[in-house]
Amino acid sequence: MKMSTIKLIPVEVANKGKPFALFLTTMLAVTTVADCPSPWLSRAPNFTCDVEWSETGEVKGGRVAEYFKYHPIPKSSAYQEITWLKRPPKNLVKVNKDTGDEYICLEGTNVDTVPSLDYSFRITFFEVRVDFSKIAKVYPYDRSRREYKFYTRKIEESGRNSSGRPETWTDQNIPWVRQTSRRLLKEANGDVVVYARKAYELVSAEFEYYDADAPGVHPGNLLQAIESKRGHCGLRSRVFVTLLRAAGIPARTLNCRRTSNCPHVWAEFYLEKYGWIPIQLSHAAGDFAGFGTYKSNCIVLKTDSCVKVRSRTGRECVVGQSFGTWSWGSRTMSGKAKWEGTLECKNVVKHERPQGQPSIENNGRDSNVSVPLTIDELLYISEALPRSH
Repeated sequence: MKMSTIKLIPVEVANKGKPFALFLTTMLAVTTVADCPSPWLSRAPNFTCDVEWSETGEVKGGRVAEYFKYHPIPKSSAYQEITWLKRPPKNLVKVNKDTGDEYICLEGTNVDTVPSLDYSFRITFFEVRVDFSKIAKVYPYDRSRREYKFYTRKIEESGRNSSGRPETWTDQNIPWVRQTSRRLLKEANGDVVVYARKAYELVSAEFEYYDADAPGVHPGNLLQAIESKRGHCGLRSRVFVTLLRAAGIPARTLNCRRTSNCPHVWAEFYLEKYGWIPIQLSHAAGDFAGFGTYKSNCIVLKTDSCVKVRSRTGRECVVGQSFGTWSWGSRTMSGKAKWEGTLECKNVVKHERPQGQPSIENNGRDSNVSVPLTIDELLYISEALPRSH
């Protein structure tokens, strides 16, 4: 079956004095919108374990004028199934209105003690693989939806650096992003999936992967990663997300904790009526095994790197790739609220791979490697953006 595409056509900006913007129009090559076939996604359990999280809070240096803590907690998705064994108190759990993520919110003023955290859950991790040959057609994005606008926003500021200049998580105004997006868009002939694949291969091949805990001086933000062509999993994922948003394709990062308690980040892009497509960018340069595949021991906690939250006193905080904790002093109170957390994984049960089922390997359209789907259970990704009716 011939793949129907949405053409993304760049329109030159008439007034060159204004900041560059990549305008996109959509052109649908299909006539009838029908239900998508289900065999485009395979999903199989990998292993199950019980996770216990405990975090001890304390105040150092005197009383705290004000503190605020944002602590994301997991929920079930295409990648994981969560069963709570000891759930956090309901009065402490809130929902982020932009992402739908749940988080524990701790805050207070004029205190000399802070609460601790203690909860546990059972998690089953899933291997996920998208077979792009089974996606018969691609549908146009509903650009009027709030979710579309949120996951294609041009700039995400994450605060200020030591020089007082704004730091950005994603920034489509970076010249390299504009130039590269134009080139890839032309090479992809406006095909959304091909563009995403080319952006993924570019980041995988040209951006050296490094371990964030490795010794040495490493890039600390998006611009430095682009200039040095180096980055850990979070920075590489943010480069990918920025390139896709520059082409009007919704994209985001997933922020996680491994069962070893190490942080990890990967990316997703969205296909209308299909859902979020997983992208792993932690492989070595030139390794293209992570396009449309997910296999890991990562507990997904947040579905966007740059999340803005506000305390009840009106202070705005930007949560980065993990948890966020802030303390503010006053003339008479200079104490700081701090938490030390531990994650323990118990009762690990490995799920047997069905006979004949291959492990996740190289995947994706335009790949020289063909990976047949042999998993019996074929499901839709359950965390697609809410449908418009």
